[in-house]
Amino acid sequence: MKNALIYSLGLNIVFASIAFGQTAPEIDEMPAAVQYVAAPISVEGSSLKDVGLWGYYESVDGYDSLPSNLWLNSDVPALGAIFSKLSENQKFTPLQFLTRRVILSGGLAPNSDTKVATERFRLAAKLGPLPAANLLNNYPNIIANQDLLIIAADVWFYQNRSEDACNVVEATKPQVPQRELLELRATCYALNNEVDAAQLSLDLAIGQNTNPSEYDVWLSRAIAALGNGLNGDAAKIPFRADNGRTYALSRKLGLFPTAAQLPKLSAMTLSALSLENSNLKDEIYLNAAIKGAISPAEYAKYKNDVTSITPVPPIEKQSFDSAGNVIVTPVEQPPIKGENYYDELSNARDIQSFAAIAKRIAPKFNEIDNISSAQAEVFANAAILASDVKSAKRFLALAPSLGASSKLALGILANDANAVSARIQSGIDLAQSPQNYYGDAIIANATGLKARSTDYLVSGNLNSGAVNNENILFAMDLAANRNAMAETALLAALSLQGQEPKSVDNVVMARIIGNLKQVGLTQDAKELAVYTIMAKSLVFKTPAPAVKATDVNKNAAPVAKNTSSQTKNENVKPATKTTTDAKPAAQKTTAPAPAPKTTASKPITSSLSKASDKVEKKPEASKDAPKKDEKKLPDWGK
Repeated sequence: MKNALIYSLGLNIVFASIAFGQTAPEIDEMPAAVQYVAAPISVEGSSLKDVGLWGYYESVDGYDSLPSNLWLNSDVPALGAIFSKLSENQKFTPLQFLTRRVILSGGLAPNSDTKVATERFRLAAKLGPLPAANLLNNYPNIIANQDLLIIAADVWFYQNRSEDACNVVEATKPQVPQRELLELRATCYALNNEVDAAQLSLDLAIGQNTNPSEYDVWLSRAIAALGNGLNGDAAKIPFRADNGRTYALSRKLGLFPTAAQLPKLSAMTLSALSLENSNLKDEIYLNAAIKGAISPAEYAKYKNDVTSITPVPPIEKQSFDSAGNVIVTPVEQPPIKGENYYDELSNARDIQSFAAIAKRIAPKFNEIDNISSAQAEVFANAAILASDVKSAKRFLALAPSLGASSKLALGILANDANAVSARIQSGIDLAQSPQNYYGDAIIANATGLKARSTDYLVSGNLNSGAVNNENILFAMDLAANRNAMAETALLAALSLQGQEPKSVDNVVMARIIGNLKQVGLTQDAKELAVYTIMAKSLVFKTPAPAVKATDVNKNAAPVAKNTSSQTKNENVKPATKTTTDAKPAAQKTTAPAPAPKTTASKPITSSLSKASDKVEKKPEASKDAPKKDEKKLPDWGK
């Protein structure tokens, strides 16, 4: 029987430097900022040398740790290359989530290569969010490693720990300081209002460069503006957050990003901004949720959602007395609950923002009631992307026209092989172009649910998509064959980095999903399959024309509302139309005979309609009055 040994890897820096065979830095006093205790890791039947730097992990809200064997069987040089190439440019939300879980998880060391192990700490700071970078706090004797010290100090600027950052920057005195270290020194001097010293350090960093970059020019102007007492040029300098240094200088100058800049900012920057006061807080939190900078629970805590209750006018039930006179009796109707969530989901600009909102409001799904079939479709799609099978099935019962791809995704999520097979076959039988359903079938097959025979692969009845990074895909196949969990997951993310979910080849996606399942990441594989099917079938509003930065700065206004779009995708139903005569789905009672007067109930329209036309709603609609313009609901996949 194996004994569970718990090793506390978080020794103070001097002791840890001995344990890892490193020499303590030659400084008079170790700054308090670099004395940390790392999180312990529990490893069965292993010794300290089996863990090393790979054993460090960081607990971040929303990111559960993976098993302690995740790094075993990895090709370590390949891991080094992966660490250097991975970026935040990931549009597959499940892979974005999985990548961070891998980087933050500690386990048994694949070998004794400390250099590659160190690169994991660097990537944690690169990908963010802010709590992820705390992994660096656990690194033994960080002050002796100039590369990691630079990263740690830069992160501390994001965390508003300028004093800690400047302490370690001052304490280290390498013979050949890197440019980034000189920039850190310049930042520390500037934040302390020592502008001349800051400019001198920056000059040393830039060197004799006769053609300074835009970044160099910005740094020089920012420092000069600080020397000017925040007057003159300061007003002309835009917010910048390439790193913690520019972020700290921007905030010192009182600069803040525009609404148009937010989607382009890193998870690290959005994490930091979420802690600031701003009239763009809603937009900051949405973008932070999209990039995984905050968890759905943190997003929900900030929004503090309250389910809206919309009254529905009573129905006038008619009957006749013995003399033939009409008797009108008002029948109260239950209110519509949750229209505010419907409006927000309807205005999502893409699959990532829709999924972020869906996961935030998931705890409120059980409060939503008395909705129309069109609204139920939106909520069913949201519940599927939030992995809430129970709520998705409840909304499905109210949405008879829910798209075939959405029903397929729900079948995969519920692990219902019969539902998956039936949905695929009905889609193929009824569709004019069944190739889209063949693509869904191969993705479903990859999760382990046999959707149908793979004869369509042999026959070639499959639409092709974009196939990129074949070399990375092959490396992923090899890693999966070795049962290298972490390497397989990271190669899956790298192979799809920067790609649009709608355009990726279905065979490639099935290959990735199958490999994730093979190494034990079954739930991650299933969620990636669901996300891919939904992303290919749902249609969102096209972005409005870009807002001028000067206009956004002037008004500090939220991002402009979007407009609807159409698609030729076979899985997508044309936009549903509603008019002012439309009634909520729950209102089913009708008068048995013509009545002297009629009462129109509150129409169900999307928030796009409400935002774009300011027509005042009247309590009654005259039978002879012309109808208002029809409004379009968002397109949802079929």
